[in-house]
Amino acid sequence: MPFKQQNEEAGLIKLAHDVVVQCCFWVDVEDEDLTGLIVLLAQVVLQFCVNCVTSNAKNQAAAWELFFPDDFQKILVECQLQRKIVAFVVALVLNCVNSSSTLATDVEEVATRRVDLVCARNLVITILHRCMAKPAKSSESDLTSPHIDDENPAFEWIYVRDVGGFCFQASF
Repeated sequence: MPFKQQNEEAGLIKLAHDVVVQCCFWVDVEDEDLTGLIVLLAQVVLQFCVNCVTSNAKNQAAAWELFFPDDFQKILVECQLQRKIVAFVVALVLNCVNSSSTLATDVEEVATRRVDLVCARNLVITILHRCMAKPAKSSESDLTSPHIDDENPAFEWIYVRDVGGFCFQASF
């Protein structure tokens, strides 16, 4: 990809970041129609970000710098009921810490981002909490213990990308 196009995409990621952060302020308004539009906008913009960072080290670095850790955390908290938004945030995180680049500088940056993620304890816990659910009332298991919600799109990303290995190895 030409250098100019990469810079333009990184600039678009900044604009997308700003839109998503603004959506967080408006996601819980009382008007259901407006809330639906805001949620849809946030989903589309986050999907755009995920597409931009996939296999693109420069865009991964730009997105990581903008979102990590505070805005990832903010979106996961403010939009916790919006499963697709949570899924796209998790996908964005995972694409930023898993790169296919073989350039030494890119590999080093990704390794640094992985360490940063593991060290961001609150963010890791929030991601994991968003993938947990209480068992169904008809379940014979302990009703108070949470379990992995296999239908949660955020958990699907964690499972698919197998990032859990280094997250769970962190000492909390």
